Amino acid sequence: MLTRDLMDYFICHYVNAPDEVTLALVSPLQTKILVSHQQVIY
Repeated sequence: MLTRDLMDYFICHYVNAPDEVTLALVSPLQTKILVSHQQVIY
């Protein structure tokens, strides 16, 4: 189960500074434009 404590653990290992959690590369939902790139396989 994903808990707040577990999320904090991953955040501490994924970002270098607390202000990085709002970067789009860390949290894609923070970006203003979301674009979907679909790959067609024939």
